[in-house]
Amino acid sequence: RRTAGPGRAGAGAGSRPRGNLRPRLTSFVGRQTEIGDLRRDLGGARLVTLTGPGGSGKTRLSEETAATVAAAYPDGVWVAELAKLDHAAAVPGAVLSAVGDRESRLLATGLEGRKGGADGADPTARLVELCAHRRLLLLLDNCEHVIDAAARLAETLLAHCPGVTVLATSREPLGVPGETVRPVEPLRPVPAHQLFAERAAATLPGFDPARDPETPAAVAEICRRLDGLPLAIELAAARLRMLTARQIADRLDDRFRLLTSGSRTLLPRQQTLRAVVDWSWELLDERERTVLRRASVFAGGWSLSAAEAVCADASPAADPGVGTAAYEGAAGPGVAYDQATQDGAAHDGGAHGGAPHAGAPRAGVRASAHPTASAHPNASGDPGASGARPRTHIAPGEVLDLLGALVDKSLLVVDHPTPDQGPEDPAGASAAAPAEVRYRMLETIHEYVGERATEDTAARADHAAAVARHIAHFRDFIRTAEPRLRSAEQLPWLHRVETELDNIRAALLRSLEAGDERTVVEFVRSMSWFWWLRNYRDEGGAWIREALKLGGVLSADDLESVLGSIPEDVPPGQDGVDEAATRYWDQMDLRLMLFFLNADNADGATMATPGFQTAARRIRDAYRDHPGPRAARFPGMLWPFSGFVLGGHNAVLPMTDIAVANCREYGDDWALGVVMMFRVHLVIDSPGGVIHAEEGWAELRELSRRVGDRWMFAQVETAAGEMATNRGRLDEARAAYRTARRLAREIGAHTETPFIITRLADVELHAGDLDSAEKLLDLSDEEAERRGTRDVQSFNRLLRSLIELRRGDPVRARVLWEEARRVGDQATPPPQFRVVLNGLDARLTAEEGDTPGALRKIREALSQGGEVGCSEVLLAQQAETAAHILVGCGKERLAARLLGAADGWRGELPRTPLPRQEVEKVAEATHRALGREAARALRAEGAGLSVEQVVDLLDAP
Repeated sequence: RRTAGPGRAGAGAGSRPRGNLRPRLTSFVGRQTEIGDLRRDLGGARLVTLTGPGGSGKTRLSEETAATVAAAYPDGVWVAELAKLDHAAAVPGAVLSAVGDRESRLLATGLEGRKGGADGADPTARLVELCAHRRLLLLLDNCEHVIDAAARLAETLLAHCPGVTVLATSREPLGVPGETVRPVEPLRPVPAHQLFAERAAATLPGFDPARDPETPAAVAEICRRLDGLPLAIELAAARLRMLTARQIADRLDDRFRLLTSGSRTLLPRQQTLRAVVDWSWELLDERERTVLRRASVFAGGWSLSAAEAVCADASPAADPGVGTAAYEGAAGPGVAYDQATQDGAAHDGGAHGGAPHAGAPRAGVRASAHPTASAHPNASGDPGASGARPRTHIAPGEVLDLLGALVDKSLLVVDHPTPDQGPEDPAGASAAAPAEVRYRMLETIHEYVGERATEDTAARADHAAAVARHIAHFRDFIRTAEPRLRSAEQLPWLHRVETELDNIRAALLRSLEAGDERTVVEFVRSMSWFWWLRNYRDEGGAWIREALKLGGVLSADDLESVLGSIPEDVPPGQDGVDEAATRYWDQMDLRLMLFFLNADNADGATMATPGFQTAARRIRDAYRDHPGPRAARFPGMLWPFSGFVLGGHNAVLPMTDIAVANCREYGDDWALGVVMMFRVHLVIDSPGGVIHAEEGWAELRELSRRVGDRWMFAQVETAAGEMATNRGRLDEARAAYRTARRLAREIGAHTETPFIITRLADVELHAGDLDSAEKLLDLSDEEAERRGTRDVQSFNRLLRSLIELRRGDPVRARVLWEEARRVGDQATPPPQFRVVLNGLDARLTAEEGDTPGALRKIREALSQGGEVGCSEVLLAQQAETAAHILVGCGKERLAARLLGAADGWRGELPRTPLPRQEVEKVAEATHRALGREAARALRAEGAGLSVEQVVDLLDAP
């Protein structure tokens, strides 16, 4: 006898039907893991419900799973399709028709007579009678619009028919005791791409996504933006008859018009993407619709507390600072939804240093692309959302239950926190942000609800109020977060701000479009430190430009125009009291922040432009000449950095003294500590270096401990590493730099990490471990390339050149030196870099056989070092290089005197192993040529030479 397939009844005459599961006409892609999970669920529970949004593939997954377990049910697998039903009362009859229609004819009329006649007046009882002694799998498909009736029937069958197992599909759980709920997740990228390719090949024979380089990216974008929903992907693939994959991807902002080519054999609600979502919308009551519309103002996702603030109606005591009038009709259905920002490319900070960030301000907020979607009654007879509707008031305490209902109906997605342990603070206690559930909409649902939120006058007014509450909530959130980002609480707060970044961007963009200058300035000022710390610097600069244009003071937003537009005179009046004075200082803070954000990446040519010079001068004059609270908090406390543009390294140090004094009087511990820390780093590289830096060291360390800011900790440890290196305590330096590296990574200060690694490489070079130094430079280069930090790349090439020179390969060293010079010309390294670069150039020139040229270059390096105020240790290194060149051309007497000059400049600071070895070789050469006593006498005589005297000696014939 031929064996029936999973979709056919038994072939023999009078044989018992084995089910009505039909064969499928298309391939089934992916979901093998889900089938395995479902098989296990069916083995341990008698009611399993697949939930998920429309088009997620619940029906197909249930049927494919049922086919794999059919052998376990000797009385068959039976599918009851409920989607066509108009009334809940029809559910038992429809299931009886699916399961018992043929069977009832085999049972003759006895059963019917016992139950009230041949018309089958009680289909539930007939089903129980039919299934009571059978072992079968009943598949209840599409229960959501008749959910109560389906739940009652399932519970009755499970209670009275011990051999029956129910597998249901629905957009919400049935809510029956003992139910196992299995959400159907969107397809992951690989199977989603495979599904598109297979359906595309059926639509367009010969379609090959690998045929050209553009198509795979377009397919990936289509699948991502359609949330991995199989139905939407299949509808998109059907459009390949008329469009390329790239054209389809480019038109997904209008997805509800685009995706309308479903199979004619499907139910009407499954033939277009809009119809699929319409079906879910019509199953909601008005309170659920209200919360969903209001939730569409969120970007990315949201917490329960945010939902309670935004989706509930504002209380009479709510903050009036953000009104609704400005957002009426202007805000559209929400910020143009960008799934890429939700997927996290910026967290690690690496994508933010180059091209403008995906979250940077864009022109406009996307308005509704469609007229009001058609509404039709749901199964309960509730009218659609179009037209007038009763005013629905939502209290904060009601939001949780309404969110839960929307989650149950597969219109919201819940993201549960992962169990990852957060970073550790210095005391060893976990500093992770408290775990909390977050909610979000799939992009397709978000776009649909955004349209519903602006479909009529009442909806638009309610939407404008929700937008205003959203702005107020996240303004208050970042206002609360800002000081905590600079404190011992910073780790959880950095996580919170990063998590809410899309919402902050949305609130800031809407405030810009509404012309709300006060709110925009507050957002920008509160976010600026975060932007700098986490390397969102390009994005931060873009927001600041938009904020400056908002006030009408700018006609162009190029950096020179923005900075060059600073007023020459400070207006009269008290900051914080007089409107004109307060607005001036707000604008100055924005310009100073823009100046600071761009200083790291500006090259020398840019900093020499008239606009940059004018900006630096006016920033210096305004904050220096008007001390007070504004100049003692971020960003005003950064004004001394204008000195780098105006007078280089030497001009900054006296400005930091003024800033420190102002912060002592008006600032908090963080502001004072940061300005002191900047001054320490400057002092270390200045004459008197380590000795002067150590004078305020105890106070700075105490401040950093009291504040608890890991970024400040890291900077203090970096300075400690520099001082330890200068004192020859290399183990201490390594420990300090490793601590700084750990702290920088904890807070995501990614641009700091390559510099710290380079410092570690420099320590290994000082120790003479060339291989370890090289490995660390490799790691630093990888980090720098990822973060776009050019300054450290020039230092790295310089150190690599030194390594190759020590290895005896001056040719390779020269190549690396040229790279260091080229990269340095494109960045803004400190003047000490140029001095060291020129000193190495002199050494390489000597190795290449041009001794006169080498001596001329080392003289210029020493002269330059004296002019820019280099530390004595750095100047001593140049004198030692000069001595090395001199012994190579028979000028041992001068070489001995220059070694003495280097000794004198170093004072109590010892040489580290590698330079000590070099100096010992030069000293031995002078001893051989002059005799030990004579050479020592000349060296002692040179100890009193100044830099200018050494330059003169090198200039002599």
